[in-house]
Amino acid sequence: MAGDAETRVYPRPDSGLREGELFDLAFNGAELGAWEWDLATRVITLSSRWAELRGFSRSTNFHPDDLPVIETALRDHLEGNSPQFECECRLSANGEKSIWILARGKVSRWDAQGTPTRIAGVALDMTARKLAEDALRRSEATFHGIVSTSADAIVSADKDMRIAVFNGGAEALYGYTHAEVIGKSVEKLIPERFRKGNLRAVERIAAGPSGAWRLRRDIIGLRRTGEEFAAEGTISKLVIDNELILTIVLRDVTEQRRIERGQRLLAELAEAVSSDLEFKNRFVAIARLLSREMADVCIIDVVDEDDTTRGAYVACRNPAKQPVCDVLSRRRLGSTEYPFTGSPVGAARAVVVQNLTPKTISSWASNELDRAILENAGFTSAIVAPLWAYGRRLGVITLLAAGSPQRYVQRDARIIEAFVQPAAIFLDNARLFAAATRASKLRDEMLGVVAHDLRNPLAAIVTLAAVLRRTGADDEIVTEIEHASKRMSRLIQDIVDVTRLEAGRFTLEQARLSANELLSEALEEQRQLASASSLECLLDAGTAVPDIWADHDRLLQVFENLVGNAIKFTKPGGRITLGVRAREADVLFWVSDTGRGIEPDQLAHVFDRFWQAPGAKRRGAGLGLPIVKGIVETHGGQVWVESRSGQGSTFFFTVPVGPASGKTPV
Repeated sequence: MAGDAETRVYPRPDSGLREGELFDLAFNGAELGAWEWDLATRVITLSSRWAELRGFSRSTNFHPDDLPVIETALRDHLEGNSPQFECECRLSANGEKSIWILARGKVSRWDAQGTPTRIAGVALDMTARKLAEDALRRSEATFHGIVSTSADAIVSADKDMRIAVFNGGAEALYGYTHAEVIGKSVEKLIPERFRKGNLRAVERIAAGPSGAWRLRRDIIGLRRTGEEFAAEGTISKLVIDNELILTIVLRDVTEQRRIERGQRLLAELAEAVSSDLEFKNRFVAIARLLSREMADVCIIDVVDEDDTTRGAYVACRNPAKQPVCDVLSRRRLGSTEYPFTGSPVGAARAVVVQNLTPKTISSWASNELDRAILENAGFTSAIVAPLWAYGRRLGVITLLAAGSPQRYVQRDARIIEAFVQPAAIFLDNARLFAAATRASKLRDEMLGVVAHDLRNPLAAIVTLAAVLRRTGADDEIVTEIEHASKRMSRLIQDIVDVTRLEAGRFTLEQARLSANELLSEALEEQRQLASASSLECLLDAGTAVPDIWADHDRLLQVFENLVGNAIKFTKPGGRITLGVRAREADVLFWVSDTGRGIEPDQLAHVFDRFWQAPGAKRRGAGLGLPIVKGIVETHGGQVWVESRSGQGSTFFFTVPVGPASGKTPV
């Protein structure tokens, strides 16, 4: 019939489907796993395909250890306490395989007494989900363990910069508890003056690709107490389910930076003071260094020799504060205690004054104008550190911080304490050097006066000796007087020469000279003196020795002093040799002897003024060798000595072959 649906007729088997075959068809065709549990035999029958895919046989048994849990879960379900039941089961007697199932079931058969004999239902394999959940829990537990036990601070924030993670390391670093900051803005952890710049940097990271970056510079954080600290670390960006997560891992490097800052200060201190030994200039250098690195204003008050403290050196970081420095440099301090601290002047530790008030600082003013300048300077905190060296108080350093939210703390005092110890030694060395320089100057002035005043009586002695000789006086006595007069004249001339060398007023009358002729002349002049001491005097002249540009009389004076020195330390029968050799740019002269030599510990002092070698046959003024050194170096040459104890000494000196710079040979 047109329009009627086609009717298909299926052939019927000779024998109809038995109940078991129908059950198999239902099991195999179910989308979920189907199951039937025979309560008498304890055999559970599974849909074939479902069991096959999971590696179970179609008919199997629950593991005996699982039965109590399964029966309890199933009973609760059948009694209406739970719409479904979830359990882990091993579908084999040996327990080799285990799965998690989410199941529903109902009684499918009863016996004649109405007791359930079979239960049937469907089950969903939850094993994969359970494994994923377990893995997630383990991952979360691991993450929580790492985050919670990490000594580093870990802070995470969402797209609105609200804190989402704040671990124990962050609690220790910032001083806040987890509950106090979760959900709060990260601005809470940043000093106000850095907030805009830091948040702009975070915004750039948030707008960029995911990843992790090491921070190129230190982060300045803000503790709950208001104290700032330096930290280094990394920042990472993640996007999970379109949600932005920014995480920063920080490590407090405040102490490390303190150590580095102290080391840098010490290095700069050594550089600042090494270039100038002047006592005053070293104070100035230290004040400038500290004002640049540690303070808005640095004051160094010096203690005089009578232990009176006076204001001395003031340096400002900002030139605009120069009027403040001028006021501070005019003030005077009492001598009983250090400023602001109440500490007696005998205290040896640096003290931090964290709350410096305008009234306190204005107490230094001597008039109303100065008081107004100091009160408006805005000083908020100070460090006062005494300068001690070898048990002597040299002064006190005062550092002033103005207008900064970061006041001095105790760690800053530790930096200064480490700094002032070597600084005090440097200053004390400069003080001693200045005292030695003054003493040396006074001595030289005295020597000049003595030398000048001795010339007149010496001239009278020489004149009287000449008169005595003409009148026929004892020749031996007159000769002795003349010899003593000559030694006295040489001593006076040595004093004058040393004074001129020290003052830089020593002059030369230079001309072109033959080196060999000069050496021969020096030998002849000294031969008689050497013979008088039973010493042989030899000449070791070189060949092709060029002319030198030198002062004839001064070089003869060099040989006279060197030969005289050799005679003092050479026993009768010994030998003294004068020699010369040509070198590339100069001429080398030497005077050697066969005397007792110089001990190794004495070699470094032979050219020192007034130095006397132990065991000399006769004592001199100790000026001969220093004068030799001065004359040679004024010529532009060098002088040195080589000696071995018991084997004699050789004094070498050089003289350039050409004229000194700016001079022309005649």
